[in-house]
Amino acid sequence: MGLTRAQVIGQRCYQLWAEGDQPCEDCPVVKATETGRPAEMEKTTPDGRTWIIQASPIWDEKGHIVGAAEILLDVTRYKQTERALSELQREYRLLEAELDASRGRADEGA
Repeated sequence: MGLTRAQVIGQRCYQLWAEGDQPCEDCPVVKATETGRPAEMEKTTPDGRTWIIQASPIWDEKGHIVGAAEILLDVTRYKQTERALSELQREYRLLEAELDASRGRADEGA
């Protein structure tokens, strides 16, 4: 995100991304604090990057949920590579179909 560790600790992700003053829909932190179980989502931020966001609840000594720890992983390059690979596979299938069709025409002419 271009920020230091000290700049992000204790901050809310929706404030850091300047999306507004409310958690995003399906926020894993909200889910984790409501359910008491880890939660995860994938989100694309306004700058076009894609993130895997994981949150786990944090309990106090009395067993009450007092917050959540959130970890973000930038998977933008992975997603770009995945899309490029998918496009190459699609092109390969089209070429393969064209080759099969041309072989069929050649077999008919023999």
